[in-house]
Amino acid sequence: MQELSATRWRCQTDASWINERDRVGMGFVLLEDGIPTLFGAHGLHAAISPLHTVAEGLLWAMQEVLRQGTKAVCFESDCEQLIKLIRDNVDWPAMASELDEIKALSAEFIDFSIVYIPRSLNIRADSLAKRGRSHIFGSSFINCFAPSWLATHAGQEVAN
Repeated sequence: MQELSATRWRCQTDASWINERDRVGMGFVLLEDGIPTLFGAHGLHAAISPLHTVAEGLLWAMQEVLRQGTKAVCFESDCEQLIKLIRDNVDWPAMASELDEIKALSAEFIDFSIVYIPRSLNIRADSLAKRGRSHIFGSSFINCFAPSWLATHAGQEVAN
């Protein structure tokens, strides 16, 4: 496992997928020096696979972080497979569109990296992603305050 980045800005991302016919959810938490500053949850109608859902969640988080004007970010995910695809520039035709979008969007950052974190350190993003499945199709929750239902996770210490 790679050590967590010492970057000032970190963004933990996750996605929630049950099957290809059900709604999917995506969530992220943007942290400045380890303090949560922005929370996001989003729902989509469906996705092809869990890996596609995680990639879509990362793309959405990247777009939202850029909208906030933050351009030097270490993204964190508990999906080792996606990180390997991104880092190793793997040619995977089923994921080509998402990987191309991630690569193009990452070029808009001054400093972009993505690292693996264990699921136990990604609890807030996971909770947001699960809640995103229940959001009205296409609606998003983005706020600098943690939603009340996340309060038990928002106060958790996360290792830097």
